Amino acid sequence: MTNLVNEKRLRKELQEADFFLQRYPENSRRLESVARALYWLGEENARAYLLMVAQAAETGVNYDRMRAGNYYRLAGEIERAHEHFEAAYRDLGSFQGQANSMSMCSMMEAAFHLHKYRTAVSLSKRLETLDGPHRREGKMVARLALARLQENRK
Repeated sequence: MTNLVNEKRLRKELQEADFFLQRYPENSRRLESVARALYWLGEENARAYLLMVAQAAETGVNYDRMRAGNYYRLAGEIERAHEHFEAAYRDLGSFQGQANSMSMCSMMEAAFHLHKYRTAVSLSKRLETLDGPHRREGKMVARLALARLQENRK
């Protein structure tokens, strides 16, 4: 995996994030940086950090279903990830009548992670009609969904 990233830069970022994490252990964003760096470096202890970030995303004011699902997914906890993506998809679906680009893009991502690729593509068409900064991100999710659909046809 490390051939996809600049390992030297990533190790430096890991060192800096770990330095701050030692001083501020409650800083979930620093913990997230450490977890991601370890994951991309293929380190064995990455899973433990990914689970800590996922658990932090499940609790308190930082509660974020998509974030929790994503970190459970990276940690290999697919069933737990799907529980969070399903909940996020349901919650975001209730806003469809008053959707903004951020909620629509998050809904697309949840659909993608739930293997609802046609839904993700369909939502991308709706996203194109909305104003907001998330249209580019949505286009990337739609391209990935289309690629998965084509891959599944083979």
